[in-house]
Amino acid sequence: MKEETICSVEINDDGETYTAKLQASTSGVYKEYENQNLEELLEELLHDIPGELLERER
Repeated sequence: MKEETICSVEINDDGETYTAKLQASTSGVYKEYENQNLEELLEELLHDIPGELLERER
């Protein structure tokens, strides 16, 4: 079985703000997030990722 990347997430910290980039290859979605609180940033990602991955099954 061939391995396929269906989603990639990049999280960065510039010392003041956390940024994240979400690329879902299944739906073609690219989103950027920014938050000063890492936990809130992760919650945003966790909210969006399942919906983007479920696009693959439709």
